[in-house]
Amino acid sequence: MDYKVVLTKQFLEQLGLPSDDATIAKYLFIWWQNPRKEGASGLKLREEGFLTLTTKLNIKAYPIRFPKETVWTSQLIVRLNKFIDCPYYIDKKEIYVFSERMAIQLVLFSGDITKFGLAKFNSVAKKQQEAR
Repeated sequence: MDYKVVLTKQFLEQLGLPSDDATIAKYLFIWWQNPRKEGASGLKLREEGFLTLTTKLNIKAYPIRFPKETVWTSQLIVRLNKFIDCPYYIDKKEIYVFSERMAIQLVLFSGDITKFGLAKFNSVAKKQQEAR
C-alpha cells in the first residue's frame, strides 16, 4: 500500500473519521498537493493538510527558513518530492517538515533546499554509478 494512503488512513482514524476507500480518496485530494497513489508523487501537503496535522492532530512540524535568494524551479520541486521522505508544507519563506531527522538534514544545509536537493541527487547518482 502507498505510504500516502497509509498516512491518510491513520490521520482519518485519529480524527475519528471513517477510513474506508472512498473517504481516503476524498482526503487525498484535500490534504495532499499531488493525490496520486503510485509512483514518486511526493508527500507535499496542501494548506488544509498542513493545518489538519498541526492544529487538529497536534503533530509537531519543524520550520526551516529558506535563504532569501532561493529560486523556485520545477526541477527543485521534483527533487524535493523525491528526497523528502515525510509530509512537508512549503510557504514563501519556509518549509515545514514532520520528521526531526529531515529537519536536521535541512538545517545542516542552512535551509538551502536547492543545495539539499542537488546533494541528494548527486549522492544517488554516485551510488548508481558505483553499482555498475
